[in-house]
Amino acid sequence: MKIYTNGIVKDIDFDEKYTRHLIYTNDGVFCNHKHKLTQLIYDDACESINYKNYNLYIDKSTEAFGEVITHIPYDHLYCNEEYEKKNIGYDIYYVKCHYFDQTTYYFELANVSDLHLDTIISFLSSK
Repeated sequence: MKIYTNGIVKDIDFDEKYTRHLIYTNDGVFCNHKHKLTQLIYDDACESINYKNYNLYIDKSTEAFGEVITHIPYDHLYCNEEYEKKNIGYDIYYVKCHYFDQTTYYFELANVSDLHLDTIISFLSSK
Protein backbone atom coordinates (compact mmCIF):
# COMPACT_ATOMS: atom_id res chain seq x y z
CA MET A 1 0.00 0.00 0.00
CA LYS A 2 1.18 3.54 -0.71
CA ILE A 3 0.69 6.74 1.26
CA TYR A 4 1.14 10.04 -0.54
CA THR A 5 1.60 13.34 1.27
CA ASN A 6 0.38 16.70 0.06
CA GLY A 7 3.52 17.98 -1.69
CA ILE A 8 5.94 17.30 1.18
CA VAL A 9 9.29 16.06 -0.17
CA LYS A 10 12.35 15.07 1.88
CA ASP A 11 15.81 15.43 0.33
CA ILE A 12 17.65 12.36 1.69
CA ASP A 13 20.12 9.67 0.69
CA PHE A 14 18.32 6.48 -0.31
CA ASP A 15 19.45 2.94 0.61
CA GLU A 16 18.36 1.00 -2.47
CA LYS A 17 17.94 1.72 -6.17
CA TYR A 18 16.39 -0.38 -8.95
CA THR A 19 14.73 -0.03 -12.36
CA ARG A 20 11.48 -1.56 -13.60
CA HIS A 21 10.76 -1.83 -17.34
CA LEU A 22 7.13 -1.40 -18.42
CA ILE A 23 5.34 -1.48 -21.77
CA TYR A 24 2.11 0.50 -22.11
CA THR A 25 -0.28 -0.58 -24.88
CA ASN A 26 -3.95 -0.14 -25.76
CA ASP A 27 -4.46 -3.68 -24.40
CA GLY A 28 -2.88 -3.00 -20.99
CA VAL A 29 0.39 -2.60 -19.14
CA PHE A 30 3.04 -5.33 -19.41
CA CYS A 31 6.30 -6.16 -17.63
CA ASN A 32 8.93 -8.89 -17.61
CA HIS A 33 7.87 -11.43 -14.97
CA LYS A 34 9.78 -14.72 -14.68
CA HIS A 35 11.35 -14.07 -18.10
CA LYS A 36 7.94 -13.72 -19.78
CA LEU A 37 6.05 -10.65 -20.95
CA THR A 38 3.14 -10.56 -18.51
CA GLN A 39 0.17 -8.24 -18.18
CA LEU A 40 -0.22 -6.24 -14.97
CA ILE A 41 -3.72 -6.07 -13.50
CA TYR A 42 -4.55 -3.31 -11.03
CA ASP A 43 -7.30 -3.34 -8.42
CA ASP A 44 -7.99 0.27 -7.47
CA ALA A 45 -8.96 1.36 -3.97
CA CYS A 46 -8.07 4.63 -2.28
CA GLU A 47 -9.04 7.10 0.42
CA SER A 48 -7.99 10.47 1.78
CA ILE A 49 -7.49 11.10 5.48
CA ASN A 50 -6.43 13.99 7.67
CA TYR A 51 -4.09 12.78 10.42
CA LYS A 52 -2.57 15.26 12.88
CA ASN A 53 -3.02 18.15 10.43
CA TYR A 54 -1.41 16.23 7.54
CA ASN A 55 -3.48 15.44 4.46
CA LEU A 56 -2.65 11.88 3.40
CA TYR A 57 -3.81 9.98 0.35
CA ILE A 58 -3.83 6.21 0.92
CA ASP A 59 -3.59 4.09 -2.23
CA LYS A 60 -4.74 0.56 -1.35
CA SER A 61 -4.61 -0.71 -4.92
CA THR A 62 -3.07 -4.10 -5.57
CA GLU A 63 -1.08 -5.34 -8.53
CA ALA A 64 -1.42 -8.87 -9.94
CA PHE A 65 0.06 -10.69 -12.91
CA GLY A 66 -2.29 -11.65 -15.71
CA GLU A 67 -1.86 -13.40 -19.03
CA VAL A 68 1.43 -13.88 -20.85
CA ILE A 69 1.84 -12.47 -24.36
CA THR A 70 4.31 -13.62 -27.00
CA HIS A 71 4.93 -10.32 -28.78
CA ILE A 72 4.79 -6.60 -28.10
CA PRO A 73 1.87 -4.86 -29.87
CA TYR A 74 2.89 -2.43 -32.61
CA ASP A 75 1.36 0.58 -30.84
CA HIS A 76 3.17 0.72 -27.51
CA LEU A 77 5.17 2.97 -25.22
CA TYR A 78 8.25 1.64 -23.40
CA CYS A 79 9.07 3.13 -19.99
CA ASN A 80 11.86 2.71 -17.45
CA GLU A 81 10.63 3.42 -13.94
CA GLU A 82 13.52 4.17 -11.58
CA TYR A 83 12.90 3.57 -7.87
CA GLU A 84 14.91 4.63 -4.84
CA LYS A 85 13.96 3.42 -1.34
CA LYS A 86 14.85 4.36 2.22
CA ASN A 87 13.79 2.28 5.22
CA ILE A 88 12.46 4.74 7.82
CA GLY A 89 10.95 2.30 10.32
CA TYR A 90 9.67 -1.21 10.76
CA ASP A 91 8.29 -2.21 7.34
CA ILE A 92 7.96 1.44 6.20
CA TYR A 93 9.82 2.73 3.15
CA TYR A 94 10.11 6.22 1.72
CA VAL A 95 10.12 5.81 -2.07
CA LYS A 96 11.13 8.08 -4.94
CA CYS A 97 9.78 6.97 -8.32
CA HIS A 98 10.99 8.63 -11.52
CA TYR A 99 9.51 7.88 -14.95
CA PHE A 100 9.57 9.94 -18.14
CA ASP A 101 9.74 13.50 -16.77
CA GLN A 102 7.72 12.85 -13.59
CA THR A 103 8.96 12.22 -10.05
CA THR A 104 6.69 11.05 -7.25
CA TYR A 105 7.39 10.44 -3.58
CA TYR A 106 5.38 8.16 -1.33
CA PHE A 107 5.56 5.80 1.61
CA GLU A 108 5.23 2.07 1.04
CA LEU A 109 3.97 -0.26 3.77
CA ALA A 110 1.99 -3.46 4.26
CA ASN A 111 -0.78 -2.04 6.46
CA VAL A 112 -1.75 1.26 8.06
CA SER A 113 -1.98 1.82 11.80
CA ASP A 114 -1.63 4.85 14.06
CA LEU A 115 1.91 3.71 14.90
CA HIS A 116 2.84 3.65 11.19
CA LEU A 117 1.26 7.05 10.61
CA ASP A 118 3.10 8.49 13.64
CA THR A 119 6.40 7.17 12.23
CA ILE A 120 5.66 8.82 8.88
CA ILE A 121 4.70 12.14 10.53
CA SER A 122 7.86 12.03 12.65
CA PHE A 123 9.96 11.42 9.52
CA LEU A 124 8.28 14.30 7.67
CA SER A 125 8.71 16.75 10.53
CA SER A 126 12.40 15.93 11.18
CA LYS A 127 15.13 18.10 9.67
